Amino acid sequence: MKPIGHGERVRVYPTAAEVAQQGAELLLGLARTRPGASVALSGGATPLLMYDLLRKATRGDAEALRRLVYFFGDERAVTANHPDSNVRLARKGFLDPLGVPEENIIAPNGAAQDLEFEAARLTDELREKCTEKEGPVPVLDLVFLGMGADGHTASLFPGTPAVESRVAGYVANDVPQLSTQRLTLTFPVLDAARSIVLLVTGEGKASVLGEIFSHAGRTPAYPVESLPPDRTTWLLDKQAAAAIPNPPSN
Repeated sequence: MKPIGHGERVRVYPTAAEVAQQGAELLLGLARTRPGASVALSGGATPLLMYDLLRKATRGDAEALRRLVYFFGDERAVTANHPDSNVRLARKGFLDPLGVPEENIIAPNGAAQDLEFEAARLTDELREKCTEKEGPVPVLDLVFLGMGADGHTASLFPGTPAVESRVAGYVANDVPQLSTQRLTLTFPVLDAARSIVLLVTGEGKASVLGEIFSHAGRTPAYPVESLPPDRTTWLLDKQAAAAIPNPPSN
């Protein structure tokens, strides 16, 4: 794993709302220029702010967003109408209000009785919908991710089996620290993505970010550090970036 340093793409904004605005603009830029492109969505509070903005898209932009194919980076083991469901957040946030066709929403079923079977189904869908491949690995055009206070991204938690998985798709990951199992994309798929955007906001993330960016020569300790640095853009608010030495300004 290559440590993250100041040479990576890092952008710091005053507020979480401005981080969400930048994320929305990146997605709209893809929708306008790449009809039918593939996107993986994230859960959490900052994407919810981004979804609020996308829901208010102009008629032309809304039509462009309807042409994209939407996947999800991960999903909790909950029903699709549960408040904690990443699918529910995206559907209510902008996918359903904009009328995105059902065939363009590849939604994980977190309430499936057999999450390993569901992961295999999602992997088949991913391989079918993503026509571009790097060898056997489907290539997503744009992946939105967050980062937890423990340095996890998607549902790739420290010390869990999925962190080391070489499955080119989705897996059901046992997360003992949360006493649950979750569906998640694997690092082979994230490594192959054309572009990754990390939306990270709030003071609760500052300590880990400070550690990640302060010591370029250290051995990477967090799952998020395994993302490909040349294709990963970090969008941070000032609170999250507070412990980063000499953070870049925008």
